[in-house]
Amino acid sequence: MHELLEKAKELQVLQTSLQERLDAKEKNDMILFQILAMQKCSSGFFTGESI
Repeated sequence: MHELLEKAKELQVLQTSLQERLDAKEKNDMILFQILAMQKCSSGFFTGESI
């Protein structure tokens, strides 16, 4: 029984760190998306010119 509790704790720690990594990746993706959008705007994206 004690071993099961230890395993459950380990799994929870792993799950938490995975979730934190996913959150961080989502933030990075959002930032990258914003940077790309700003680059498109500044390169005449909305004036109809092809990039």
